[in-house]
Amino acid sequence: MTSIIKKAFLFYLLFLFVTFSGNPIQATESSPLEGDLAFQQMKEQIIRENNSVEQPVEQKKQQNGTVKLTAEQKIEQKVLTIQSSSSLKEQQVIETPLGITPALIEIPALDARAEVIEVGQTADGNMAAPEDIHTIGWYNLGAKPGNNGNAVLAGHVDGFTGPGTFYNLKELEPDDKIHITGTDGTELTFIVVDKQSYPPEDAPLNEIFGNSSTPQLNLITCTGTFNTAIGHYEERLVVYTELVEN
Repeated sequence: MTSIIKKAFLFYLLFLFVTFSGNPIQATESSPLEGDLAFQQMKEQIIRENNSVEQPVEQKKQQNGTVKLTAEQKIEQKVLTIQSSSSLKEQQVIETPLGITPALIEIPALDARAEVIEVGQTADGNMAAPEDIHTIGWYNLGAKPGNNGNAVLAGHVDGFTGPGTFYNLKELEPDDKIHITGTDGTELTFIVVDKQSYPPEDAPLNEIFGNSSTPQLNLITCTGTFNTAIGHYEERLVVYTELVEN
């Protein structure tokens, strides 16, 4: 029971203190990615780095010269290939390693794209938020995008000089797509299923941060009226998305 209470309290702090201080003064004001070209270059670099794998020895041998096989050797090779393929499929079904460490996010409906960084907890136990209003934070103590559970990405709505990456998040509608590229070059696509705004004290924490039997991705930012007396936005916007099966 104590563990459940502690977990619920952690989620509550997480929800209150991420980008969700709601205070644009806390965010730095660096420039967003320099257009589509810069973003595409970053994406291609991630994919290129993960494709730089040395060729297998057998593949090199085949490229360096033709090897003649007897009929028996060809049959044996075919059997081994089939067995290897079957074993690989069984392993994939058992392990289902879908979860990725997010590196980039693209939201075509908003013409928005940004780098994603890992954020954990601050020294006092709160969730750390990205300093840059054009950078998105993934809570690395929660679920990975693609794994069963609720993965959470958070971004600032604005800052001193202008809007942040998630400024137009409220414009998303059901079936809009969210593309997440992992550090290994894998790309997963999620679709919007719902969006809701809550006062922080009324937020359904289990729906946002809790367990799930399917892969979910929730995007969070501030919304509503900015209360100058307390220096915070009065509501939190949550966009709920689910993984599109390949």
